[in-house]
Amino acid sequence: MSVTYISTFTGWGLLDEGFDLAGMECVAQVENNPDAIRHLEQLWPDVPRLGDIRVAGAGNLPRADVLAGGPPCQPFSRNGLRLGIDDERYLVPEFVRLLCELEPRIGFMENVPGLFDLVRDDDGSPVAPAPIEAVLGELAQIGWDAVWDCLPASAFGAFHERYRVFLLAYHPRERRTARRLLEECDQWRSSLQARRLHSLAVATRGAAPHQRLDGEPAVDRLVPRTAAGVAQVKGLGNGVHVGAARWWGERLVSALSA
Repeated sequence: MSVTYISTFTGWGLLDEGFDLAGMECVAQVENNPDAIRHLEQLWPDVPRLGDIRVAGAGNLPRADVLAGGPPCQPFSRNGLRLGIDDERYLVPEFVRLLCELEPRIGFMENVPGLFDLVRDDDGSPVAPAPIEAVLGELAQIGWDAVWDCLPASAFGAFHERYRVFLLAYHPRERRTARRLLEECDQWRSSLQARRLHSLAVATRGAAPHQRLDGEPAVDRLVPRTAAGVAQVKGLGNGVHVGAARWWGERLVSALSA
């Protein structure tokens, strides 16, 4: 049986693309952007879809092995106001609520490195802890723990850095699964670093923009020639790198199938 996942904050489906390439099966998506929804309907026509994560829950979502998603990054982004948990777009609590209601084996969350930045006043003085502390506190309230890493897209074959935080949340009953995931990651760390350096070296020699990992979907699959194309390009820029999603998906399949 395949490892199943629910995709939240789906966006243009980049995380889903990578997970599917890794052999995982999407059983539901949650996304509220109309343009993105039309795109998802084309690529995943048979997957049930909800538009508002605040009304999603055990009553209208199936069970799955993995609950995945990248909550809006604006509260943490170094290019924004960085209001942290005071930002109305801070939706991590909704993700944590779904972990509690749906009880997947693993919660997989990706976000920007600003998740670890202290919230500072206009003069640069720290006025609040880093948002990651709030995230971990919310997980602790439902009895879950987490491990994480911060890796660049270049570690997965991209020709740019674009660091992302990848957080694996787990209930104590899945501690052994989390340990297997960590072991997998540790074994691949040197390989990832080597690939990162290779990707950046290729980029400095003027790599062709269409080059990508074997099996990674071409851009024209993700961005067809439509009026929504500009919005989709923006969505690609905001989303996780498909190669990174595939790499994590392969690790999840290995650990959850053991």
